[in-house]
Amino acid sequence: MAAKVFESLGKLGLGLAVAGGVVNSALYNVDAGHRAVIFDRFRGVQDTVVGEGTHFLIPWVQKPIIFDCRSRPRNIPVITGSKDLQNVNITLRILFRPVTAQLPRIFTSIGEDYDERVLPSITTEILKSVVARFDAGELITQRELVSRQVSEDLTERAATFGLILDDVSLTHLTFGKEFTEAVEMKQVAQQEAERARFIVEKVPCPSEKLGNGSWYLLPAPACCEDLTRLFRGPGWLNDKVTWGHNGDMVSQLWHVTVG
Repeated sequence: MAAKVFESLGKLGLGLAVAGGVVNSALYNVDAGHRAVIFDRFRGVQDTVVGEGTHFLIPWVQKPIIFDCRSRPRNIPVITGSKDLQNVNITLRILFRPVTAQLPRIFTSIGEDYDERVLPSITTEILKSVVARFDAGELITQRELVSRQVSEDLTERAATFGLILDDVSLTHLTFGKEFTEAVEMKQVAQQEAERARFIVEKVPCPSEKLGNGSWYLLPAPACCEDLTRLFRGPGWLNDKVTWGHNGDMVSQLWHVTVG
């Protein structure tokens, strides 16, 4: 009698285990911020997009493909050329997400890795198109305009693939070595020009009286002979002038003592 009871319990347990396995395989979860697309072995990809929660499907016949529909960041580096043929290195940061209603089409035409297949190619295409409209100097001075134009064009292009771009920004912008060196040389030249203007303003006129222990900043090529010639003549207290300087290689600060 006991053996029959245990045998019945064993069969019942086995039946419950099988039933539990079938029920479990017929359930799937869609987490918060995600959506599911159902692939049916007989009818293909279904047009219905499944929302968050626990749902039923037909085991073996149907399969859920889960998509993350939250905004995700991606950095895309691109090397392109400006209007004046300068090499430009640009990194674009994009916040993107798929259009929920278009998930079946995205899965059918592009695949689950749609971001890997679409974003790098359309970003390169748009950046090359926009950057080619500006020369190197304009890319620096009109960076906000360049960023806005890239954002507008890229958002419109991404929409054709069922993607929404929540944010597009230029995070990195550099030029080739030759252009960078040319910019540095230009800045140095501008600084030297400003220094020369300052020196000219500080050199006294012959009609001015020199005070004892006065300091004057003069260009590096200046020497005692030049200074003596500068400070002698009508208007100075007398011809007896002594000099000293601070040893600066770029310019010399001369100390004028009138005896």
